[in-house]
Amino acid sequence: MKIRTFLFPLVFTGLALYGGMVAAQDTGGTGDDLDVSMGVIGQDQAPDSLTDKIKLPDTASMQGDESSTEGLSTANDAREKADSAKQARDEAGDESSEAAEDASEHASDISNDARDLVNETSGDVRQAAQELSREAADQAQPSG
Repeated sequence: MKIRTFLFPLVFTGLALYGGMVAAQDTGGTGDDLDVSMGVIGQDQAPDSLTDKIKLPDTASMQGDESSTEGLSTANDAREKADSAKQARDEAGDESSEAAEDASEHASDISNDARDLVNETSGDVRQAAQELSREAADQAQPSG
């Protein structure tokens, strides 16, 4: 039992160290590595003197301006299209709301007309039924 308690942590630590070493190894580079140059400056030089040496070529600046202008134009076109689509959606929504209100009013009018017709007809039918009932009662009575 003592051997296991001693051997297990030792093996685990060894494997962890080996894995760390494998992960730290260079994999041959993919060509995407950043090329870094280092220089030594004297005590009387400021670190800013090294950054002054880094300068982009003029063509990079012109390309950046062109890309920026093109990107801004594309963004403005997209914004205009989105605004147009929003306006069209809002107008369609307004028209659809008006159409729904008109349909609701028309359905209400038809419902009211149908109710009035049923009330008038049922009153006429009721009256006709009462008259027929009286006539039947009169004919059923023996004349005397």
